[in-house]
Amino acid sequence: MDKLLSSSSSIQQQIPKANLHTSLSLSRNKHFVVKKKLSAKYLIYPIVAWFLFILLTIIYFIFVCPWYYHNINKIIPIIHGLFVFYVGQNFLQSMCMDPGVYHPCQVNQRRDEFRLKFETKLYSIEKIDFDVTQCTSCFIVKPPRTHHCRYCGYCIDTLDHHCPWLCNCIGRRNYRFFLLFLFTLLIHVNITFICSLYLIIALRENLLQVKVIVSFILVFCTTILTGLVGGLFGLHVIFVSKNITTFEQVTGKFMDVEQTPFNRGIVQNWLRICCVSIIPKLNRYSTDGACQKCTTDKHISATNEQETLRV
Repeated sequence: MDKLLSSSSSIQQQIPKANLHTSLSLSRNKHFVVKKKLSAKYLIYPIVAWFLFILLTIIYFIFVCPWYYHNINKIIPIIHGLFVFYVGQNFLQSMCMDPGVYHPCQVNQRRDEFRLKFETKLYSIEKIDFDVTQCTSCFIVKPPRTHHCRYCGYCIDTLDHHCPWLCNCIGRRNYRFFLLFLFTLLIHVNITFICSLYLIIALRENLLQVKVIVSFILVFCTTILTGLVGGLFGLHVIFVSKNITTFEQVTGKFMDVEQTPFNRGIVQNWLRICCVSIIPKLNRYSTDGACQKCTTDKHISATNEQETLRV
């Protein structure tokens, strides 16, 4: 009888620990939810980006485009206006699209040493073994090239970087639209620069006109933007050609090898970015089901043991 009482007391002591552990994991997940709410202060960056994009575009279409419409060709402002909408669409998709989020697990699932070695063998690519680690925040085993973003609070598949101007991570699902946004924005800025400069040259006899002064301002602003956007786009062109992410380049992950194990050549790398279909959001792997099943099994087993002791 004493043994039964002692065993029942030990089980009762284990149950609060499991509940405490679950509550701790839930509190950590709540911490990330609060963190995402507090990260609203970072919205100042995309607001500034949208403000500059819209302001310079409106100034261009008010002061420069009417001169082209009446003196050069009416089709130029119309085509450029339609192209601006395409730039804004890529901007929105890069900002709002899911970059490849792995939803966090609700309980801490520690992998034992045998399981960890087994998963390490599964993640050996081109004779390079990847360290299979468990995210201490999301409690999931991170696949290769998956990293945790401290700003978003999630693990992102093929994380490239967290862009403050988009207030979103750039990952496997939205990297294509990020490149399209940079490319189309660069074209838009260059067209604005060329048209403004041509107007200044055409009206050089009277430089005190309002449209000419505004054109000087646009030339100055677009020159700076061309250098910034062009440099960033050129950097990502090199990264795509080598099939390496910004995170891997900054951390020097593959500095000891001649090329990354994911490199398939320049043509195949660009085809993977531009032509391969995007992985659906709903079909992404998540450990929520396994975590819920694990928690339910533990609760059922503890309940069955209690009923057995009572009998």
